[in-house]
Amino acid sequence: MVRGPIDIARHRRWLKSSLLYKEAQKLVKHLDLKPYVRGETGGVFIGSTYPYVNIGSISVEKPVKPPEMLSWDYNQIILNTLKQTMGKTKGNVSQPKETFTFLSMSYKPIEFEMELKAPPKPLLEFSPYFTPLGPSAPLKKLVELENPKIPKKVYSLYNERINAQIALRELFHFDPYYLSGLLSAGVLGAKKKMVPTRWAITATDDTLSKVYISKIRDYPEISQVELYHHNFLHNSFWVILMPGSWEFENFEAWAPKTTWGAQFGYLITYEREDLRGRTKYAESQAGGYYASKYSVTKHLYGRKRQAKVVVIREVDEGYRIPVGVWQVRESVSKALSKPPILFDDLSSLLIFLSQKLTLDVKHYVKRSFLLKHQKTLLDF
Repeated sequence: MVRGPIDIARHRRWLKSSLLYKEAQKLVKHLDLKPYVRGETGGVFIGSTYPYVNIGSISVEKPVKPPEMLSWDYNQIILNTLKQTMGKTKGNVSQPKETFTFLSMSYKPIEFEMELKAPPKPLLEFSPYFTPLGPSAPLKKLVELENPKIPKKVYSLYNERINAQIALRELFHFDPYYLSGLLSAGVLGAKKKMVPTRWAITATDDTLSKVYISKIRDYPEISQVELYHHNFLHNSFWVILMPGSWEFENFEAWAPKTTWGAQFGYLITYEREDLRGRTKYAESQAGGYYASKYSVTKHLYGRKRQAKVVVIREVDEGYRIPVGVWQVRESVSKALSKPPILFDDLSSLLIFLSQKLTLDVKHYVKRSFLLKHQKTLLDF
């Protein structure tokens, strides 16, 4: 099922009806927002109004990486967002701005100052695609107080004119959040262009996954059925690994009044790929599919094993405020870091899941290519 674009009006109504959202907006209105900001670099943000985009530099009190946020609740995420300020300007994607480029190339945060044209607007922005954004204002001047810490390999690729995917493959051992920032700011590529942050995140996940898949295809298969699980912010993730050559299926089940939820009842989306990979974009799940696949392939690469994989994500109505696709990547990774529950066969696994999932397991079995051709006790 293709879930289609977000119904923006409906999504905003549900978002604004959330008590958490109302409390967040009350808090931000009481901030002492000034047009002079000093802090550490929290990343470069490129908007999606291609080709003439908003370009922003984010100042933070203390840089926090997404894996650290996995132990936070909504209140902690919102409080952290309140401490961020973005200075924005506009530009054409084909003309990357050097200051932002070098900020993104620094592997470690550096201290800098921003002078804004006005006090930042007391608004918070929440998105299904990227981490929440704090108050912002047009940028007047930006001054680096330290030199960027740029890895030699990154600087070398910046000066070369090679395909961005090839460059990402050469850098695949680096942190994916750092790499998506490089791609977004126009550091990589034969023709240096900025890439909207939303697109850069998905492109990085997809490219790195392909690197891992090219390697795990030659690894031995796992020997048992393995089940992993993690809950985070009203999202429940179940990761199933089964003996066999690499294949991947990803389910998302959205409750009503969530970002992509149907008005009545759950909306279930399904995407897959086999050993040959896929050539079409995963329309029904967008960045969530690629984030999930990234964490699974990285896990298998680290184990030097291959498997058939099914990931089930169930989103309940408590997930009114989206915090970005990073939570999919990190939740799947966290699940896979735990000891697995082992099963002798698929039937035993499905009987176990039938008692754990929010929805009837048959909703997933009947859609699944990997599960539906296997005879199980649920068929009798």
